Amino acid sequence: MRMTTNYVVPLSKIAIILSMVFLFGCSNDASNKPESTKSNDAPKEEKKEPVTLRMVWTGAQQVVDETILSNPIIKEKFAHVTFEYHQTGALDQMVATGVTPDFINVNDAFLPKVEEMGLVGDLSDLLKASKYDLGKFPSYWIDKLKSFSKKGEIWAIPQIIPDNANSAVNPYMLVYNKDIFDKFALPYPKDKMTWDEVIELAKRFDRNDGGVQYRGLQIMNYADVMLAANNPTYITKDDRVDLSDPKWQDHLRILRAAYEANGNWMPFPGVVEDWAKEANVAMFAGHAGALIFKPENYPSLNWDLATYPIFRDGKLSVPGALGIYIIPSTSKHKELVLDFIKTLQSPEFNAGKPDQWKNSILLTKNSKAYTGIPESLYIASKWDVSVTPILRKKLAEYLTMGKDINSTLSETQEEIKKFIDSKKIEQK
Repeated sequence: MRMTTNYVVPLSKIAIILSMVFLFGCSNDASNKPESTKSNDAPKEEKKEPVTLRMVWTGAQQVVDETILSNPIIKEKFAHVTFEYHQTGALDQMVATGVTPDFINVNDAFLPKVEEMGLVGDLSDLLKASKYDLGKFPSYWIDKLKSFSKKGEIWAIPQIIPDNANSAVNPYMLVYNKDIFDKFALPYPKDKMTWDEVIELAKRFDRNDGGVQYRGLQIMNYADVMLAANNPTYITKDDRVDLSDPKWQDHLRILRAAYEANGNWMPFPGVVEDWAKEANVAMFAGHAGALIFKPENYPSLNWDLATYPIFRDGKLSVPGALGIYIIPSTSKHKELVLDFIKTLQSPEFNAGKPDQWKNSILLTKNSKAYTGIPESLYIASKWDVSVTPILRKKLAEYLTMGKDINSTLSETQEEIKKFIDSKKIEQK
C-alpha cells in the first residue's frame, strides 16, 4: 500500500528545466572534452531508500486506498514509501506493544488522548523549516488547536485543504421533508428556530396515517453531536468532573421534550441516511452531509433546509469537530510525513475535485441554513473519548427509564469520576 503528499512540480516542467541547464552548461566546452567523458556529465536521479510509514486513519482502508493511495501523484512521488494502514481503534494496542505510528488522522477531540499516550510534540520548528503556512487556515482553528497545550504549542495540522478551507459553511443543520409537511398542511421550519419551537412543531406529526407511523423529529447522536453544539464543559484540565453547568440541565430538558414529542422515540445514532430512506419523520437535526453532498442518491425525497436549532443562550451554533493530522513526536520520518500532508493538501492532488457545496441540487436549497454559522469551540479533555460510552448509557437510561434530570446528572458525574479515578490508579 502506498501514499503521498506535498506540492508536486509537473514533470514536463522539470524535464524542460533540466534539459536547458544541461545544454547551457555543456555548450561552451563540449568540443574540448573527450568523447568518453560527455556521458558522465548527465545528471543522475537520486535513488531514495525504501521507507515504511505507519499511518493511523479514521477512514476505512478501502476508502483510503481508493481516494488517496491510488492517486497517480501519490504513487509517483512516494514510490519509495510503503504505507502501513492501521485503524484508529488499534492505536491503544499499537502503543502498548511498542509499535508507534508516523501519522495519525483523527478529529481534535482525540488530541488529549494522543497526548496522554506521549505521542504529541510541538510542530512549530518543523513547520517553520518547511515554510508551511498555518495562516491559510481560519485563525480560530489554529487558536483552538493551540489551546490543547498549556504552552500554546501546535500539536496538529488541520486536515482541511487550505485553499478550500471555508469556515463559512457547515453541514450541521435542520433538514425537513416537504412532502410530510404538505401532507398535514403544516408550516415549514424557519431559520433561527429554538429547540423548543422545533419540538412544539414536531409534536404535531406524531400520528399513524394509512398504516404509516409518522414522527416529528430525529436528532443525530443526542449524546455527542447535540451536546457538542451546546458545549457544556464537564471535565476540567485538572481532571475534576463537574456537571453543574446550567447547559446540562437545558440539554436533558430538551432531550426529554423531544423524546416525548415523538411518542417516546429517539433512535441512536440517528443518521441522515436512515432518515432519508424511511421518509416518515418530518425533520432531521444533525450532520446532513450524506444528503446534501450526494442528493442524487435520494431522487424521490422532497427536502429543504433550516438552521440547526438554537439552545437557551440564544446563539446560532453548530458542532465543531475539526479533522486533524498528527505527526507523532516519536516518528523518525517527520519531514517525510509533513511532505505527505502537504501533498494531500496541494492543488495538484485536489485538481478536478468538484466543490461539494456547489452541486446543482444543493444550490436550489436554503443556503442560509449552513452559511456563516459559528462552530462551537468545545475543547475536549483527555478523558472525553473514554467516557463517552458512559455518557451515552446514562442519557439513554434517562430517556427510557424516566429518571429525573438531577438524579441523572448526579449519577453520571459519579460514574465518570469513578472511571477516571480507576484509570489513574492503573497508570501509577
